[in-house]
Amino acid sequence: CTSIRPYRLDMTNKILEVSPYDFWREDIEKYLLQFKDETFINIASNEFSKILNRKVFNVIDIEFRQYDGDKMKNISTEAKKARGALLNYLIENKISCIEEIKNFNALGYTLSLELSSEKIIFFIKK
Repeated sequence: CTSIRPYRLDMTNKILEVSPYDFWREDIEKYLLQFKDETFINIASNEFSKILNRKVFNVIDIEFRQYDGDKMKNISTEAKKARGALLNYLIENKISCIEEIKNFNALGYTLSLELSSEKIIFFIKK
C-alpha cells in the first residue's frame, strides 16, 4: 500500500517555478473578458480573488467578519462557512439583484451598512 501525502495547492506555492497567479492569470482573464460588461459578485477568499483584474472588471466583494470580544476579526473557517451559506442563499432564492444580496442573514451574520460601500458588502456576526 502506498501512502498519499496530504497536500494543499496554495496560491503561494510555485508550479514549475511560476506562481499559480501567473500560471493561470492570462487564461482566466481571457475567459472572463466575455463577461466584461457584467458585475462580478466576489465571494471567494482574498487568496483566490486576487487574480481578478479590478481595472478591467467591475467587482463587488463580499466580506464576513465577526466579533471576538470587542474586536472585529476575519476568522477564515467562519468566513468559509458564511461564503457557502451565502452561495446557497443566492441559488435557492434565485437572487439576481445586488440589493437582494444584502438581505442575507444566515449563521448570525447581518449586513453592516457602516462598513459596506459601493464595492464591498460587509456582513458582521456579533
